[in-house]
Amino acid sequence: ESDGERLFKLEERLASIGAAAAEARRSAKEVEEELGALRSKAVDEGAKRQELEGELEQVQAQLREAKDDRQQSKQEQKMAECLETLKRVFPGVKGRLLDLCKPVQRKYD
Repeated sequence: ESDGERLFKLEERLASIGAAAAEARRSAKEVEEELGALRSKAVDEGAKRQELEGELEQVQAQLREAKDDRQQSKQEQKMAECLETLKRVFPGVKGRLLDLCKPVQRKYD
């Protein structure tokens, strides 16, 4: 081979390597942008998840309170029915001692 042909081949190779390097830089830049977008999305999703977990906790607390209220009202209803039965069976029954008397000293409240 002559020096001219060798030089031409080297220049072609240099040009193709330069083009490949430019393509690699462009590809790397695209990947970095995509990575940044994914990180941003992950942060947003994390914040949204925390918000939803907070809402879930509030709803669960409300459900627990509602269940407790329902349980208390059932107990109160049962006590009222028992009191009515006692009043009917025993004419001298006026009501529950707790409802009829109030303690004088605070320590019994």
